[in-house]
Amino acid sequence: MLLHILSWVATFIIILAATFSLAVALYFLAELVEENSVTASKVIRWMIIIDAALFLLLPIFESFPITLVISGLVAQLCHYMLMRTFPAIQIKSPWFAGTIILFLVNHYLAFRHFTEHYYAFNEAFAFFFLFMWLVPMALLVSLSANDMVLPTYSDSASSLGRSSENSFMNNQRRKQGSSLKTFLTYVKEEYLPIIGLGAKKAF
Repeated sequence: MLLHILSWVATFIIILAATFSLAVALYFLAELVEENSVTASKVIRWMIIIDAALFLLLPIFESFPITLVISGLVAQLCHYMLMRTFPAIQIKSPWFAGTIILFLVNHYLAFRHFTEHYYAFNEAFAFFFLFMWLVPMALLVSLSANDMVLPTYSDSASSLGRSSENSFMNNQRRKQGSSLKTFLTYVKEEYLPIIGLGAKKAF
């Protein structure tokens, strides 16, 4: 009885540790993308191209349904079109809406396929990680680059005398701070002060 209770306690601690580790990793990646936005753009583009090529191989080597393959290819097309304005990803664009819709559709088609055909756990996990989660997660992390790059765009625009309105809109976007890094920074400062991660200065 005691070991059974302790097993649940240990499981809960492991889940908390895994969640904390994931948050730290995402924060580190967000910092990395901010400092190397050009390199991040090239890496994500190649990830999209490789994913699209692997999708074409699935019906040949693994007998995946053609509907899942086509849906996956269209999703990669949406990802690639989003990269045209990288790192300023247009959340209100139809390509972003298509990315969200196809993310849900692809998961439905994939779950249906894996329930009808047996695959080992590591094979199923590899499919979901490489084909379903990798590129969307990279795009999510790259949203933090907006906080640094958009003001640069506004500075260059003002120096060339193009438009003060664009500068104002970019400053407003920066103030909103809707990126993943901003959210993680808020969590760090508000909920993790006891370990020194969120210490605030007193004024």
